[in-house]
Amino acid sequence: MPCPKPALSSPQFEALHATATWHAGLLVRRGFVPRQAHDDIRQHLVAECLARMDRHDPTRGSIRTFTEQVARSEAINLGKSRHTARRLAAGGEVHVSQASDEWIYGPSADVKPDCRFDVHRVLAGLSSEDHIICSGLVVLPVSALAKSLGMSRGSLRRRVERIRRTFEDAGLRIYLEAA
Repeated sequence: MPCPKPALSSPQFEALHATATWHAGLLVRRGFVPRQAHDDIRQHLVAECLARMDRHDPTRGSIRTFTEQVARSEAINLGKSRHTARRLAAGGEVHVSQASDEWIYGPSADVKPDCRFDVHRVLAGLSSEDHIICSGLVVLPVSALAKSLGMSRGSLRRRVERIRRTFEDAGLRIYLEAA
């Protein structure tokens, strides 16, 4: 008897949707699928994640991690099959070794390099005080950073939320979910 599928909360579904959107966009940007197919690919990735939800084991990771892995795996499969079909239609040879994760996602698949310019653009728009807060949070917990800046933890948290909204407004929510 299969396990019942876990119900997704609204934030979990939004994270799933953002993950599927990012992976579909990557396939479009890398030229594996035409731009017009972006919505279809995104819907396919969301449906695939939901269909495999009964395989999620909470002891091995969060739903967010599970959906990221499913979407990534399915996007790789779609990219490989589109590339293979294109090469065969053109009369070329297909080498399976060419269609690896690095071939689609680049050498560091865990980092989303296609958005790094957007991240730098958002960082450049932050005030110097916000830069200090961002840099401080890399090495200090909230309470220690608040004390060193001479502000309350509540004030610091409100500033961090404002910084997070800046990233979300720029369409970089996926980076915030990993942090």
